[in-house]
Amino acid sequence: PLDYTELLTTIQSSSNNDNVEIVATRVAPLPRTEWIKVAKQLPTKDFVDANLSVKKTLDWYFDAMEVGLAELWAEGGEDCEICVMGHSIGGWVARAYP
Repeated sequence: PLDYTELLTTIQSSSNNDNVEIVATRVAPLPRTEWIKVAKQLPTKDFVDANLSVKKTLDWYFDAMEVGLAELWAEGGEDCEICVMGHSIGGWVARAYP
């Protein structure tokens, strides 16, 4: 998305300063409209009991992450090192990624 263009450009340019080669950057293909899927868990007993399954609640987000990761592995090879970054609730979700 356009709002991440500056962040990706900054990451790419910083590789020259840190003696680290950054080959590629990606934003998971996750439109903001997808977040409404979290709401379907709100009227459930699991939500009320604070017993939501991470996989059941966030599977759609993990699928988007897999698409982005697959693109990076295709470009850099299966042995390339990948750093996953998340912003705001995306950071919380990224830490929950299996």
